[in-house]
Amino acid sequence: STDGKNNFIAALLSDLNFTGTGNTAKCYYLDMGDTLIVSWINAPFWKQAAPTYTGSNSFQIILNKLDNSITINYQNQSGVTQNSDITVGIENINGDIGLQHSKNLYPPSGYSIKYTYPSNPGPITDVGARWNTAEGSRGIFIPVSSNPFSLITNVGNLGNQKIPTFAASSTVNDYFGASWVSSSTNTADSLGGGKDTTIVFPDPFDVSTPGIYIYTTSVSGIINDATSSNNSVTQELVVVDTSQLTTNLSYTDSVFEAGLGWQGGGGGAAMYFVPPYYPAKITGLNYIITINTGNKHFWAKIFDDDGLNGTAGTLLYEDSVPASLMNVGGFTNVPLLVPVTIASGGFYVLWDMGGDSINIGTDLTPPFSLRSYEVLGGTWAEYRNNESADFGISVDFEKGIIEDVATTEILSPSSGAVLSTPTVVKCRIKNFGNISDGSFIANYSFNGGPVVTENYLGGPIPPGDSVDFTFASPFFDINPVAGNLCAWTVNTNDFNLNNDTSCIPVQFGTISTVGINESLNDLRIFPNPGSGKFFIELSGPGFSEFRIKLFNLMGEVVNEFYLKQGQPEFNLDLPEGIYFLELFSEGKMVKKKIVIGKQD
Repeated sequence: STDGKNNFIAALLSDLNFTGTGNTAKCYYLDMGDTLIVSWINAPFWKQAAPTYTGSNSFQIILNKLDNSITINYQNQSGVTQNSDITVGIENINGDIGLQHSKNLYPPSGYSIKYTYPSNPGPITDVGARWNTAEGSRGIFIPVSSNPFSLITNVGNLGNQKIPTFAASSTVNDYFGASWVSSSTNTADSLGGGKDTTIVFPDPFDVSTPGIYIYTTSVSGIINDATSSNNSVTQELVVVDTSQLTTNLSYTDSVFEAGLGWQGGGGGAAMYFVPPYYPAKITGLNYIITINTGNKHFWAKIFDDDGLNGTAGTLLYEDSVPASLMNVGGFTNVPLLVPVTIASGGFYVLWDMGGDSINIGTDLTPPFSLRSYEVLGGTWAEYRNNESADFGISVDFEKGIIEDVATTEILSPSSGAVLSTPTVVKCRIKNFGNISDGSFIANYSFNGGPVVTENYLGGPIPPGDSVDFTFASPFFDINPVAGNLCAWTVNTNDFNLNNDTSCIPVQFGTISTVGINESLNDLRIFPNPGSGKFFIELSGPGFSEFRIKLFNLMGEVVNEFYLKQGQPEFNLDLPEGIYFLELFSEGKMVKKKIVIGKQD
């Protein structure tokens, strides 16, 4: 068939259904390196009436790399399709060669078909243009007046004969056929069978004028080329003016020759967009509704591309659009009261039917973006006719503002440190946003305990820059314990909450180090708390002299003095609060905490 997909294996080409109450259909794949098996288990045919499925089919496709064979196995088959429209066969990459096994016939249970590669295919010469810009040759948006756009293509030797040389050329034409770039190059190196090469053409595309362009790559100069239909590949390039307050992203020419709707009214259509810069703030969606004879609503939805392998994942926005707000035959604008900001990657915009007899417009005039999707029963797939149609879905967006200040690391104390006195907490804070930012709060906490919160009072941090922030309140803990010290930032408009916090393991507590002898561990300071007059008691042998350093909660030395043997008393004329003592003798040290407070 010249319509629809190419490079295709049809094991049971029909409307199968994996949804509906009680439907047990499953699909599995097994990759064994040299063999790939895809199995459909108990997959029924679709039907419009509830429960939307009938019959059961279990079959599989086996691709064998060792002998290049294709095997289709049918375990069981029951039930009938709506119109007995089943096709079994394979079609080549260009859609001009097909091996049809059967059409409108039901394969019997316990039946197999095997397509075998010729044992002696003979010499085959075939060079093809594989892709432009990137694999898939999908449509892209380019900001106007950006750097010249490099024209890149990939050419592959699809035959089994070495190609000594060939010529490659590229052209960029606008939508009306006028030429903007014509560039060519000759390959000097030979290309073996099954190999490919990437080519950068010498003349880039000057993206100075907004519009839709067609980038075409062709190869020539191949003697006895077996398949000339794969000698060229095209790609849609859309140059957009991003200097405007609002920019519209669209793959279409705004002329829609047809429409699409699903029987039963339970389907949808979507387009995938990658904005020309970040952040992109989506402010509106536009849909072309060609008919709505059923007076139905539709759902407008945006999905992030954070699903498996870049598929539709997190739902970012949804809104129901009633028939009364639709401009049938023209653009229906859906403004986003709360804009969605895209900081990286792309996003999907979905049109989800609200019932029968409502259609989304389809543009049937090339070029095509190859970024159209169909959604049935909540399952997404590339639109079966994405090589010949784009949907009437476009996006309005503005340059977004991102505030994203985060704690990237804790500089003090060091990771794994063992602490016994008040310690300064210092962290590094980075601005990951795109505007200067100085309006945020810094915090730290140990083991999920009380939070120390302080305002950042420094100057605005430029985008991409970092500052070192030191908390005025030092870290200490009353009880000896090990755990995590975490620091983080809080910003009302923070874009990414996942990068705000940094943690390190530390240990805090009174650490007794052997002094003159082991009995030093029994050293006691009392009364504690006290009003300022303290006594030292040591149960074991005496000591000759102590040097004492006293620290406040800021980690500052507030007093330093000596105590000699027979002098167990000392006085501290200091404000009420918690203090830490370091007692040194003969190269050894012990640390103690004391509290100065009013005494009854």
